[in-house]
Amino acid sequence: MLSVRHSEVWIFRAILALAPLFPFPLTAADSAVTEIRLTPVHGKTDDRSGHIRHSITLNASLPAGEWKLPDLQDRKPLFGFITLGSARHLILVDRVPETNTVFADVLSGFTDAGEATASFFTRLYVDVNGNGSLLDDPPIPTSSRQQEGIPAAFFSPISVPLPLGGADIPYRLALTIAARTPADAKLPTEELLKRISTKLVSLTRLEGSATLDGKACRLTLSDSDLNGDFGDTRRDMLSLAMNSAGFSVLFPDILGIGPATYSVEWKPDRGVLLLTPLAPPSVSTLALPAGSEQLQLDGSAPAFRVALIQPAAKLLLPPSTYTLAGYTILRDSTNGNAWILQANAPPAHDSGGTVLPAGGEASLPFGPPLQSTPIVRGTGQNLRFGVRTTGCGGETVSRVALLPRSRRKLSADLQYAASVAPFFRIVDKDDQTVARGKFEFGCGGSCSAAWSRGVTMTNGPYSVICGYTNAPFETREGRTVLP
Repeated sequence: MLSVRHSEVWIFRAILALAPLFPFPLTAADSAVTEIRLTPVHGKTDDRSGHIRHSITLNASLPAGEWKLPDLQDRKPLFGFITLGSARHLILVDRVPETNTVFADVLSGFTDAGEATASFFTRLYVDVNGNGSLLDDPPIPTSSRQQEGIPAAFFSPISVPLPLGGADIPYRLALTIAARTPADAKLPTEELLKRISTKLVSLTRLEGSATLDGKACRLTLSDSDLNGDFGDTRRDMLSLAMNSAGFSVLFPDILGIGPATYSVEWKPDRGVLLLTPLAPPSVSTLALPAGSEQLQLDGSAPAFRVALIQPAAKLLLPPSTYTLAGYTILRDSTNGNAWILQANAPPAHDSGGTVLPAGGEASLPFGPPLQSTPIVRGTGQNLRFGVRTTGCGGETVSRVALLPRSRRKLSADLQYAASVAPFFRIVDKDDQTVARGKFEFGCGGSCSAAWSRGVTMTNGPYSVICGYTNAPFETREGRTVLP
């Protein structure tokens, strides 16, 4: 599914890595390979909202092994691990007992009878060098505060060494612990742990620049699963900025920008990203509808992922069976605003995919015309309507929105696009309209509208018709007979 806030783009494994995966050779001259060196960049430490967060588990028991621990202030410390690559770093969370703390009432459940009132978790130790000892690691300070009566601890960032490009780079992380509800009862530690949410925040990303399809591009690789191995799974993210437009996607196998398509390989031992153009004779031509801003495809046998940014009408891709995973389409309106159409993959039983034969050409259908189908729930006087909108490839339309003229570049500005709700109208057996209305939300699964049948309505059977108006792409109304 495409992100509402960010349009998506993917990065891919390069030709040498793909060779054992694909049943066909990918041909390209070595001189055509674009090598992009990525270097670490650290985000702001005082604002963690825009960074990748990952839940970790804390336990009341010290993990098995030989550990050297500092003197603890709390009889109920918490333990866990930060795992980066093959290295595991022990973490220990401690509390310093205090009196007259603002958390006295909130934290009554975190202390035993007769104990001094404890502040919320105030001390963090991390085995940064992975030597099994916390004695050579200074305690990490925190700023604890209440959020709507709920205590939270925001520990200062730590830097853990991470191998990249033949040397260690500082991988900056921050730990946040928050209680889900006020601890207002004397509970055992195991129960208290269920009330605690622990998040590890990544503050480090890798960035580099290149010229692709004649455009200056800024690439950012994020460690989305927070395991320290950038680009290792399809959960890691690549962001690409060019011509004031921004895209962000999962880690795929083939990338297209305009008319060019590339396979991609991440080389962590060198700290470089390799993009190799796909070229004949090992590729075929896939024809696409015009006007896509972003498109995601899944190939098969074996499985691989394709991300296309502002693709041309015809692209070179390996022969395979392709299915649509999602897209974003922009269309201009007469007043300078932009209409945004976003869709997800069609249901598995609705699409067998498009076969792209070796050395041949095929067309992938998607996008307009859109078909809206009303869904009726309930019986009697009070009914509730839903709507399912599909594209010509069977894909499910997830959003139709209008982007103001002042926010035309497609990046985080998608958050400023206002969803456009479809209309509905009720017609009698003579096709005369007797009632009109609009759905309460957009065209997604939560789209709904309530309607009450009037007691004087006797010219049935009645039907509900739904669709869109004023959109700059072809739409088709759908009809369902009311019960």
